[in-house]
Amino acid sequence: MTNGIARRLGAAVLVRPVMLGRGSIDEQLEHTDVLVWPGPGSPPVDDQAVTRIYRRVLRGMGLVLLHPGQASAAGARLLSAPRVPAYPRHGERQVVWSVDPDHPIVRGVPNPLVIDGPGTRCEPSGLPRPDAIVLASSLGGRPSSTGRVFLRGNGRIFYFSPGNQDDRVYRHPDIQHLLANAVRWTARPMSGPAA
Repeated sequence: MTNGIARRLGAAVLVRPVMLGRGSIDEQLEHTDVLVWPGPGSPPVDDQAVTRIYRRVLRGMGLVLLHPGQASAAGARLLSAPRVPAYPRHGERQVVWSVDPDHPIVRGVPNPLVIDGPGTRCEPSGLPRPDAIVLASSLGGRPSSTGRVFLRGNGRIFYFSPGNQDDRVYRHPDIQHLLANAVRWTARPMSGPAA
């Protein structure tokens, strides 16, 4: 997934893992414009690291949360949400529509975007009301807010519910394009209303 996003962002952007369990997290976060939180498979983070991530987002670092990143300690704190897992559904076709086709996150992404097979997810319960809904979908006839935007302090957060760290959803070229757009958009700290 990281390589696909990096290719779409181009050579001017350095994509590297932040090793939350090693070295100085403050120094790593200080040189990070956007943190992509992959959810499953992420190393556990202690309370101090969660606090540092929280503060850095409030100061303007972007955050892209992937399913089920909202249930991680950092995601739950930033979203003021309980650590409740999503209701996964596997092997179904998910049709995703751009609710705001002019939003930079969906620029150049097909509308609708169709995701087939394992890794489709409906939205989790317990998420707070977003500042904007960018993507909505239907999964097994159930409507779902698939892409949500949250503003926290000077930071921008994009939460994308389909997929899992190790499944093929993130290898889909249109999903990689969408996530690259999300990285670009969340990289700009808030200085006024969200665009």
